[in-house]
Amino acid sequence: MNLFWIDVFRDREVDYQTFLTALTMAGTNSSYILDEDPYKVYEMLLRNFLNGKKSVILDSDFSSEELRTLGLRDSYLTQGKYFQMDLKQEYPTFNAIIKYLQDQSQNLEIEIYTSGTTGKPKSISQSLKNLTRAVQI
Repeated sequence: MNLFWIDVFRDREVDYQTFLTALTMAGTNSSYILDEDPYKVYEMLLRNFLNGKKSVILDSDFSSEELRTLGLRDSYLTQGKYFQMDLKQEYPTFNAIIKYLQDQSQNLEIEIYTSGTTGKPKSISQSLKNLTRAVQI
């Protein structure tokens, strides 16, 4: 078994095939990502990329009040919900996903909110290409 993800703190081991299946299966996703589990954040981020959706990563420490100041209600997840069709034909291997991410890296974006030191959090967007420019395979 070739492991893709190991998290000793959460007692999680995920192999490449299991991860590929999780990324390509049909299901409901959200452009808004709010989770304390790094694996779930990564999985949701990649699912959004495969669907050509911008990911908005929200700090898991944001309170309901902070979410409201961003224009998001407690039901923020429903605002960014969409349904993913089965993508197993489009991405039969993990290498197919890597190629897609490389080819589309300029068009895929991640948005985060930062408050700096004070005030209302502000949106910052970056393309996958900018975020990974120093990464070498």
